[in-house]
Amino acid sequence: MNLEDKDKLRIKVCGITTFKEVEELIKLPIDYLGFIFVEKSKRHITADKAKQLVSFIKEIQRCFLKK
Repeated sequence: MNLEDKDKLRIKVCGITTFKEVEELIKLPIDYLGFIFVEKSKRHITADKAKQLVSFIKEIQRCFLKK
């Protein structure tokens, strides 16, 4: 990471629960996507669902990199 990257504002969106949300958010200049594992939260997902969403994100990234 160079000095300019260190000072850059980073954007993180937490509470991702669906593939549709991933599809929409991936179009925006977001640096990080996060998941909530606290069971009392309305945005809670299981570890298995998070793994599915991460795999989906990786597949989308591969498609973008091929272009």
